Amino acid sequence: MPIAKQRSREAVGPRVPGEIEESAGTYLEKVVAALEVVCASEKPISLSEITARLGVPKPSVHRILAQLEQTNLIQRDLLGKRYIAGARTTRLAYSSLQSAARTSYEVVLRGLVDSIGETFNIGVLDGSDVVYVHRVECDWPLRSHFTSGSRVPAHCTSLGKAILAFSSKEVRKQFIENAALKRFTSNTIGSRTKLIPLLDRIRQDGFAQNDQEYMEGVIGLAVPILASDGRVVAALSLHAPMARLSLKQARDHLPAMRQASRKLSSLVS
Repeated sequence: MPIAKQRSREAVGPRVPGEIEESAGTYLEKVVAALEVVCASEKPISLSEITARLGVPKPSVHRILAQLEQTNLIQRDLLGKRYIAGARTTRLAYSSLQSAARTSYEVVLRGLVDSIGETFNIGVLDGSDVVYVHRVECDWPLRSHFTSGSRVPAHCTSLGKAILAFSSKEVRKQFIENAALKRFTSNTIGSRTKLIPLLDRIRQDGFAQNDQEYMEGVIGLAVPILASDGRVVAALSLHAPMARLSLKQARDHLPAMRQASRKLSSLVS
């Protein structure tokens, strides 16, 4: 057996007796399909559930998942029995969003910055943090200097709270149970008993705000970006120093932000 084929066989484990040999194209399709099933699930998903959705023999699915796990594209949950997207898949998702955003997302955010005069961001949830996937800075000398790829805590930023409020019960439960809720300012919400009803209110209101909860003197406002099936995939936020923009003044821009959010939703649907 050639060395390359031998290594490939060792990576996915021994062949199950009676299993039909798959062509490279067919096997790749199954690998991609399995990864899509894991990533599309709003909660950790089991081997049996993945097998049922793929309609592929369980031994084949087990080998595929082992290879995906070995390459960090998926990983086990805390109990070690179910699967979630891995760190490598998350990085690929960010890169894909940033690549697509260089044109279409840029136009939407640039329009907001030009009309409102403050910095706008698009962010996604990653564990207990929000990661900026696209950002357009305002021209004011007084501003927060973050870049695409910067991470900020979800519990005390408008981006994070907007995403969490519109996330599934499973995602919110995982966050509430595992996030540290570190305090950064006197306004930071460091209590789970306070955060849970706040997220319910944000979902009802349709927007989240940050009243100097992460940085003293900086406020933020965010609205969710929803896919066509209603899933929250990201959030759009404005942030500015209080010396230039109050939260009350920021809320005056909610109609424009919601319109921009609908445009962004059409780009990810």
